[in-house]
Amino acid sequence: MKSNSPYYSQGLATAYVSGGELKFSKNMAQWILKTLYPKQVGKVLDVACGAGEAVRVFQKAGWKASGIDKSHDMLQLARERNAPEVSLRQGAMQQLKGVGRGFDLVTCMYDAINCNLSVDDLDTTLERIFKILVPGGRFVFDAFTVDGLHRAYDGLELHTRNRDHVVITHSEVDRRRHIGTKVLLGASRHPNWEPWREVHHVRAYRPKTLTRQLRRAGFSRPELYSWPDGVRTSASAVESLERFIVVAERPKKP
Repeated sequence: MKSNSPYYSQGLATAYVSGGELKFSKNMAQWILKTLYPKQVGKVLDVACGAGEAVRVFQKAGWKASGIDKSHDMLQLARERNAPEVSLRQGAMQQLKGVGRGFDLVTCMYDAINCNLSVDDLDTTLERIFKILVPGGRFVFDAFTVDGLHRAYDGLELHTRNRDHVVITHSEVDRRRHIGTKVLLGASRHPNWEPWREVHHVRAYRPKTLTRQLRRAGFSRPELYSWPDGVRTSASAVESLERFIVVAERPKKP
């Protein structure tokens, strides 16, 4: 099995945006602002920013917002959807090259954290994010539960069908390693309905594993929230959900 998924191609990027990515990122960004920062602004980085919807939400709310994504084609869409002065960089979440430091908030949405297919990669990502946060800064992300991944990655699905895109997926999951494999077959009106095929992987982690690795990276006070209702909950209650949100803080200076 490949250790990494490929970059999102132009075909997948445009079809992906026509699906649920924009709505999910918008809703999660608005929940973060309402729940965690009701009357505050600051500096935020959205990791695996995709088409930049969350960046747009934060920027419109008065934040100094930026994004990073490893896909050139996703970033092209993000640049089209954001103001020219917004910083959008290409890079992997395990490196975060050139994004700077001093962030009050780092986000990672639409189960992108599950693209870390090994604990080593997950640890590297968490360590990089910890370093670029200010003391008291937060890392907020959503993640698949193990059971949620097993349910979601199960068989054939008509993922997208509209006037511009058709995408069919076939998914299966390694139930021992909790790694899901999704084969995507698609075509878009532009250019000329040319077909494409991609294979992507994600890995689910138990809530207790994520909170343990966060603490090892230096974070304190990991909090879990159910999604989409956004209610504070426990690790045991989270297990029955499809996905959940984690809020972790870099400790303040003594």
